[in-house]
Amino acid sequence: MIFIRKKIIEKIKKEAKYIFPNECCGFLSGLKNKNIYMIDDYHSCKNISRKPAQEFRIDPIYQIKLQKKLRTISKNILGIYHSHPNGNINLSKKDIYFFNDINLLWFIIALSKKKYSNILVYMKKNNVNDEFLTCEYHIKNEKFFKR
Repeated sequence: MIFIRKKIIEKIKKEAKYIFPNECCGFLSGLKNKNIYMIDDYHSCKNISRKPAQEFRIDPIYQIKLQKKLRTISKNILGIYHSHPNGNINLSKKDIYFFNDINLLWFIIALSKKKYSNILVYMKKNNVNDEFLTCEYHIKNEKFFKR
């Protein structure tokens, strides 16, 4: 089960529209307990691809620094998000090629003419190549995450 803060969904949709017609990208962080993902923050990254309208690339140095920072607060990277400015909500061939962590979620924000956005979440099915599950996610308000 995936729970994500409402403000995060709103912010990554806004980022995708702002970066349009290029792909935006970043990480989602929080806590995972067994099969429950509690996503409570996002970390926008610069898309370093030479073809940002067609693909995304995240600077690996940024990823390492973020992982170190999150460790200090007992959190982890739980997912990656990126936009598809072509309106396609499905994983691209490049997404499938680079999607190799069974514990990581992939959020795709599909835009159609910068006006409409839809989000679909994918998870790799076991260790089988090219097999993915779509995941339902639940948008929660701030109170849900407070202890």
